[in-house]
Amino acid sequence: MEQHLEEKQNRPTTYLFLIAVALGLIVLVVKLTWFATKKVPGEFSLIHQVKQGIKSETINGLGAITVRETSLIDAQDPGRITQLSVRLGQAVEQGQALAKIQNHELEQEYKLEKAQLITLKSDVAMRKSELLTEKYRLESQLAKAIAAKQNQALELEAYEILVKQGVVSQIRYKQAKIQLQQQRIEVSLLEQQQEEFSRTYQVHEAALDAKYEAKQEQIRYLESRLDALTITAQSDGIISDISIELGQQVLQGDPLFKIIEPQHFIAQVAIAQYSSEQLSTGLPATIKTPNGELAGKIEHIDTVVRQGSVNIYIAFDQTPPSWLRSKQSIEASIALSKRTNYMFIDQPNNFTTYKRWQVYKLNPGANTADKLEADFKLSNQQLILTSNAFEAGDKLLLIPQAVVTDERLTL
Repeated sequence: MEQHLEEKQNRPTTYLFLIAVALGLIVLVVKLTWFATKKVPGEFSLIHQVKQGIKSETINGLGAITVRETSLIDAQDPGRITQLSVRLGQAVEQGQALAKIQNHELEQEYKLEKAQLITLKSDVAMRKSELLTEKYRLESQLAKAIAAKQNQALELEAYEILVKQGVVSQIRYKQAKIQLQQQRIEVSLLEQQQEEFSRTYQVHEAALDAKYEAKQEQIRYLESRLDALTITAQSDGIISDISIELGQQVLQGDPLFKIIEPQHFIAQVAIAQYSSEQLSTGLPATIKTPNGELAGKIEHIDTVVRQGSVNIYIAFDQTPPSWLRSKQSIEASIALSKRTNYMFIDQPNNFTTYKRWQVYKLNPGANTADKLEADFKLSNQQLILTSNAFEAGDKLLLIPQAVVTDERLTL
């Protein structure tokens, strides 16, 4: 009986103990749940809104820079290469010296012609002086003859008066009359002679000038040949081939250099045959090089299939930069007319500081954000979301995995 009473008295104590344990467990669960939901770190609390973009579908290919045409520089005269001033692949400017050829025979001929020009100049000057002297002599003779004719005419008039007065005989008058006729004939002959000399004087003077000019032209021709012995670039470009070496003997017409002009650059790109059917001339393209991207358009599509690919040729929209080189490897991206939508968020300023990032999507109407498995890729300061779990207007948090990896965060 006493034992029964004792057990009955101990039952309330047991119940109280169990209730206390249950309450403790509940408090513990609440605390664990509370502390399991961490708050968002302040430096990563910036909310990113999902935006929708539109992009053209692209076809990519690999290729190289080639040229439409190449300028060939050859030797204008034979000689020996005494100077070589450029190297293969060097960029050159119009007028820049590339090499120098020495031609002793041409130099000797030039010196001889120069000496002959000096002698000819002296001879021409002397001959012109002689012609001028002869001209002055004839003019003087004609002037004297005209003066004598005028005096004779006056004398004849005086004789005519004296004959009438009986002072001078008729014979003397007739003699004076004959002398005047002779003087007139002499003047006429001298005038004809002077007129003929004037014509021949001009011819002789023109002939002497032409002879001297011909010699000067020969000198200028030799000078141009001598200048051509200094080989220069005819335009801006890049040395793509050098066919000579220092000390080499070259003949007239031998090739010396090949120069590629940047404006003739064009991109040759191989595209998979199955993708080529989507291409057409005029489609915009982006040429990617280590130094930057260049814009262009498809100029030609070669439909011949080579090893499962076709070649397309892309012309640049603007004159290619000077750093571009022939046979330089490039990548091309051709934009098709077909367009697709994509979702993206703006790239955070500190994006490159961390290698791995975790995406949290804010729950509408709550102060929490849940972790989502989402991949993204960087393109032009945009993080393109590759998952289909996002819509335009969604709000996201971007937090490095090194900072937090919890499934849920509180704002």
